[in-house]
Amino acid sequence: MIKIENLSFQYRYRNNSLNALDGIDLEIEEGESVAIMGANGSGKTTLAWCINGLLLPNSGKVMVDGLSTHRPERIPAIRRRVGMVFQNPDNQIVTTTVEREIAFGLENIGIPPIQMHQRINWALKHFDLEQYRYHPPHRLSGGEKQRLALASVLAMEPKYLILDEPTSLLDPKGKREVNRMLKQIQATGPVGCETTHGAGQVRCEVAHGADRVTVIHITQSPEEALEADRLIILSQGKIVLDGPPQTVFQQYDQIWALGLDLPLQMRLEIANNTDEGKRYLEKLFDSEELDKPSSQGKREKPVKISTHNLLHIYDDGLPTHKEALSNVSIDIKKGEFLALVGPTGSGKTTLAQHFNGLLKPTSGQVKVEGEDLWDKGIDLQKVRQKVGLVFQFPEFQLFEEKVAEDVAFGPRNLGIAKEQVQQRVKQALEAVELDFDAFGQRSPVHLSQGEKRRVAIAGVLAMDPEVIVLDEPTVGLDPRGTKQIIRTLKALHRQGKTVVIISHNMDLVAQLAERMTVLSQGKVVLSGSLKDVFSHSDFIVSIGLDLPQIIKITKELRLQKQLSAQLSRPSLVAT
Repeated sequence: MIKIENLSFQYRYRNNSLNALDGIDLEIEEGESVAIMGANGSGKTTLAWCINGLLLPNSGKVMVDGLSTHRPERIPAIRRRVGMVFQNPDNQIVTTTVEREIAFGLENIGIPPIQMHQRINWALKHFDLEQYRYHPPHRLSGGEKQRLALASVLAMEPKYLILDEPTSLLDPKGKREVNRMLKQIQATGPVGCETTHGAGQVRCEVAHGADRVTVIHITQSPEEALEADRLIILSQGKIVLDGPPQTVFQQYDQIWALGLDLPLQMRLEIANNTDEGKRYLEKLFDSEELDKPSSQGKREKPVKISTHNLLHIYDDGLPTHKEALSNVSIDIKKGEFLALVGPTGSGKTTLAQHFNGLLKPTSGQVKVEGEDLWDKGIDLQKVRQKVGLVFQFPEFQLFEEKVAEDVAFGPRNLGIAKEQVQQRVKQALEAVELDFDAFGQRSPVHLSQGEKRRVAIAGVLAMDPEVIVLDEPTVGLDPRGTKQIIRTLKALHRQGKTVVIISHNMDLVAQLAERMTVLSQGKVVLSGSLKDVFSHSDFIVSIGLDLPQIIKITKELRLQKQLSAQLSRPSLVAT
């Protein structure tokens, strides 16, 4: 059992402090499946770190099977019981190959070599990492790193498993696989390996009859939370709702007030039972799916960025070489809003990092306004002033002590006058809905994930780029934070900026993009308007992606309407 009594925790930085947890009382029984939701900054991750012993509370206590996290000699035993997968997999990947990464935790808990080999093979197979066995983890995509982090923790067979947004970087297929595996583990127990007698072969499977693993799943997905036995909602470091998910989600007014959302099916039911909701559904039913205004008849926009037969190979000439991009040719028009989508590991981030010369192609060309980035005499610093990139993890871009200093770093390095830098900083923070007076002197360390994301965007905007490229801009954000990012990106596009987003979130793509390019296995497989691309729905699903909820809802409503019409027709009775 995990028992928490009057737990409080404060982050302290110089003369400032932030109250992250405030008087938490909580018991989690063995074998229980618990989902934890809350707005960004509500204390979810801090609570998880306190359970694992990574943080020690300022007051109160945490007990894991009777072992107190306050006693340093008990921490190794606690961490053998409590496995944890962080939101950012780079925070827990420490070795030089994928195989060694899975072996690392097993060695530390003293697993015998034969059994260790069995568990490594199981993890590589079940998380689709066999082809990367000898590859360096830093060469994997964000989603592949997330699978590696999950595989490494599950191979250790923890009694308690804490997952902090474990599917946020995965494509829809990967999310389904991870959630399926979690259900299996919760139902039947931890993974185990055994030797098949007579053949000398190893068979790895879920060990039947074992105790159920206790899963604590931090998530922003109400659909994932619905699968748990119990749902806990945090707000401002306190537990505000606790109970079966169906019961908790019935408090939908409070859920929405906290900046969270409900499962899709519940939203449909609520909408169908209100006059306003019925009007919304009727409008949705009658509208064309993602029918963006056609550009036909308008003057053709000039090409801002283009790639021609782009090939990129990581570790070229080495046994670990990986062809990340193959003959990719695309055009990005000035002032357009383009989405780059594709399953995990399809080459999206690699492609984006070519747009401003962060990566050099193995062969092929990358042009900005018709000039090859790798021709002699090209000033890449000026290119990067034109083409700004916001990374997948904003904390990688934040390094100054104060928010205002961080946002000012880029324009200051461009040699812009001090007074103009100050003005740009204020304008950039206002553009991402952060008040200069309230946030300018705060430390980035004390920001929520959504606030960090917006500060990272502001740092790029302060350089006044003509193109802004964002890699998974809403990963890990609550619905309120996602809406803020959406407003910011729409405003930038209205100002004439060329915007490119990389995302697995098809609902985000449907709300923002004019055009989309689909990558799979390093190649462009579809490109065109959203309506044209989503018309290939079977193909999109077959490569591991999904359709926007608006399309699913519309199709479901049409089927329901057709069924109702059929049932209402009078039957023909033979006489």
